[in-house]
Parts: sequence; structure tokens; C-alpha cells
Amino acid sequence: MIGITGASGPLGRATAELVLRALDPREVVLTTRTPDALADLAHRGARVRQADFGDPRSAAAAFAGVDRLLLISTDAVGSRLDQQRAAIAAAAEAGVAHIAYTSVPEPVPANPAVVVADHAGTEQALRESGLRWTMLRNNLYAHL
Repeated sequence: MIGITGASGPLGRATAELVLRALDPREVVLTTRTPDALADLAHRGARVRQADFGDPRSAAAAFAGVDRLLLISTDAVGSRLDQQRAAIAAAAEAGVAHIAYTSVPEPVPANPAVVVADHAGTEQALRESGLRWTMLRNNLYAHL
């Protein structure tokens, strides 16, 4: 079972569309704070679950049965590190085996980008989680 967080956002929805073309929709869990926004994907057979990283119990329940999870970084600069740490803990509690995380290139102290500390902290939380992980070094997204 594959899970995608933030599935109602631009990157999450685009990723969900690609995954749903490649896999049986019953093997896909899409999490979001707004499940109604994914009604069309639920109609296609994807499992849509409500998850709010501010409520770790909702995230742990949403991740139940997920083996591999795409953790899409939230856009809440300043509070996302705590949210993403909670998501990682919830994933571990739910038995997720592998998390792929949308980080940034070079999350090191010398990088002056405001978002670097949140990504570096999330990466550290993944390293300490005991889970398998993959850091995705994607740049900012361009949307048409």
C-alpha cells in the first residue's frame, strides 16, 4: 500500500494522478485535511483519509496499512517542523516501513534559504526514526 500526504495540494494531486494510472487504486491511500477535495479520486477507488499533522492520532489512523509513504512537506513555515516530526512518529506508530520526503537541495547551515532549518530538522527526525527513508532533493515547484 502506498500513501501520499497532502494529496489535495498541487504536488500531492499531481503525484496521486500518476500513481493511480500505474497502480490499482485500492492500493493507494491519499491523506489530506480536506477529504472532500479528493472525492473524484475516491470515486476512482483510492482510499481517501483525513489526516492533520497537528492531531497525531488522525495521522496514525490515516497511515494504517500503508507500507510506503510520500511525505510532502507542508507549507507552514515556522510550524511545519513540529508537524512533520508528528507525521513521522505517526507513520512509525502505524507501521509504515519507508518514507520518501520532499526536502530541498543542500539542507545545510550554509544554505541561506529560510526553509532549510525545517527540512534539515525533518531529515534528522527521519534518520532517528528507525524507518527506511529517501530524501528527495527537489527544487521549488513551477505550476502552469
